[in-house]
Amino acid sequence: MNKEILIGLFVGEGSSIKGIESFTENMSLVKHIKIIKLTSRDIINNDLSIFNIITFTGGSGSKQSISLGKEGLIKIKKYIEGGGKYLGICAGAYLATTGFDWSLGVINVETVSQIEWERGKGLVKVTMTNEGIELLPSFPSCFEIEYANGPILKKTNVDSLGDYTILAFYSSEISQNGVTLGVMENTPALLMGSYGEGKVFIIGPHFEYTPNLKNCIPEIVDILVNSI
Repeated sequence: MNKEILIGLFVGEGSSIKGIESFTENMSLVKHIKIIKLTSRDIINNDLSIFNIITFTGGSGSKQSISLGKEGLIKIKKYIEGGGKYLGICAGAYLATTGFDWSLGVINVETVSQIEWERGKGLVKVTMTNEGIELLPSFPSCFEIEYANGPILKKTNVDSLGDYTILAFYSSEISQNGVTLGVMENTPALLMGSYGEGKVFIIGPHFEYTPNLKNCIPEIVDILVNSI
């Protein structure tokens, strides 16, 4: 990263303090990064095109959507459509999907279940795909990572949305709280797709919470900023 990268970080309702602080800490040692915290009102009232990336962290995707409201959701969609880059982690990944009445709808996936979202928390195994290894060669090919009720995703067929690339998938499962067994393994953990002229990168688990993987978020930011 040789020039200043401006990241808009959503801090409104639905974004957890842990998610905000962990993302900020992960990025703090990277030169040429400036993070600007954004509320829903900031998103609605300001020109978003100044940002290289807008990030939504963990928390609650539905609450993030409610906080943004229709006007804020439209602003985010137009930002991406015009060439902006969206990074969604856990709740931010939920927000990006289709299928919910509150969804942003910028990537052609939906959750396997709309009600069994509380799968539990703990370490889960993730395996990179060949495409993921090519895009992120410094990542380990297999690793354990913190998971906290992230989305379990499947492909949808929304005609207005393009295809996407699966960069990594879950190779083990967390199934606490009485949720259905056998639905998590082999589903996408990292995805990148296009929306209009922009890019959408969503992450189900938490690199930023996993001590030996905290360098991964800055690398994802670098890749996303430089994606065409």
